[in-house]
Amino acid sequence: MSSTRLGQPNAIAWRLTLAASLSAGLWLVALTVFLRRAAGGFGASLSLVAACVTTAVALLVSVVALVALPNWSPLGRCQVLYHSPLVLVTALGPCFLIAAAVMPRHSGLPLALQSVLLVVGSAGVIAFWWNRRVAADAPNRSAGAATDVMAPVASEMPAFGECGEETNIPEPTSLDSDGEHRPLQQLVRYRSSGGTDTLEGTVCISLARSQKHAVFHLPFSPSFESIPEVKWQMLSETAVRVKAGLVEPYGTRLELRRADASRA
Repeated sequence: MSSTRLGQPNAIAWRLTLAASLSAGLWLVALTVFLRRAAGGFGASLSLVAACVTTAVALLVSVVALVALPNWSPLGRCQVLYHSPLVLVTALGPCFLIAAAVMPRHSGLPLALQSVLLVVGSAGVIAFWWNRRVAADAPNRSAGAATDVMAPVASEMPAFGECGEETNIPEPTSLDSDGEHRPLQQLVRYRSSGGTDTLEGTVCISLARSQKHAVFHLPFSPSFESIPEVKWQMLSETAVRVKAGLVEPYGTRLELRRADASRA
């Protein structure tokens, strides 16, 4: 029986910072091109080429955002549902603004359309940053497989709470193959006299026979005020290694890998 202490900083923050930096860079380029176009710095031929290149970049950014976000997201596909539209708005807004700015003046594109694109892009940036709070509280869903491996997430806790009440551990909470979580609030939660919250219980996770690796997202309900200390123990004698890869106030990511997977 072994226990491990795991704690990691917010792994989402750097991704959001990177996305915001890219968006800010796009807006900087858009502003520069717009000012140069207003000063007559572009000719009609260059405007056509720049518009085509900008459209291609916009499509590329859209595809990359839709493909990369499911792999980047530590919260599963739920984060994609929240972030994908915002990433597209913040990326496509500046790209279309650049395309509009470098088009020939005789094309008839009104300045009002450029202003609308500017407002839409700005609203996307604001919504993207505001969405950090929304995504943090979002329920997590992740695809998995049917189960037979015991992987409890528990803290070291005495058989009785400090106030004398008995710590009745419920039946194991299982994570189904369709990603739906059974009620995790059945896990027993305590608050000591010193104000420390503790969540204790057993989680049953299963792997298919042919499955070598799987990732499950275990939410904490209600969430903690800060990043908690997670300790876990293996109850089954199976050749599966369990690692808590990401710890957040609202949940943790459990990575399961068969011991022989590295030799396969």
